[in-house]
Amino acid sequence: KKEEKFFYRLAKKTSSWLHPDLVTALAVLSALGTFLLLAFFSAKEAYLYSCILVFLHWLFDGLDGKLAKVKKLHRPAGALIDKISDTASSIFFVSGLFSRIFPPAILISCAIMLIINVARVLLWHYKKIEVKAGGTEGRILFIVLCLLLFFAS
Repeated sequence: KKEEKFFYRLAKKTSSWLHPDLVTALAVLSALGTFLLLAFFSAKEAYLYSCILVFLHWLFDGLDGKLAKVKKLHRPAGALIDKISDTASSIFFVSGLFSRIFPPAILISCAIMLIINVARVLLWHYKKIEVKAGGTEGRILFIVLCLLLFFAS
């Protein structure tokens, strides 16, 4: 897959000065930034800035695991930490977007995303599901929605 090759090349170039845990933290922070922008800033430019942060999230989220492998820092809990950070990021993304449409929906969307993601992590852990669409497709959809909302507002 081209995406995977890209991240391996990037990991090899950044392995001397970048730690995978920092990259994971940056991914979650970019998701949190997206939530804060969408939930608390009314300017329509928040949609555009959110697109940039979602792109950065994709970059960081795709890089952290590859960087751990290249630096030989792979650990058993790494995949679980990745799923937990993905869950937190999903909650931030969806809650931020819903907060623009209907502010009380933040709590509802948090609960729904938490339930969905906990089920996903458990099913992934027990190898019960094979997902056809992944995080990249979800982020592309999120960016498209933000751009549509930007141009519609």
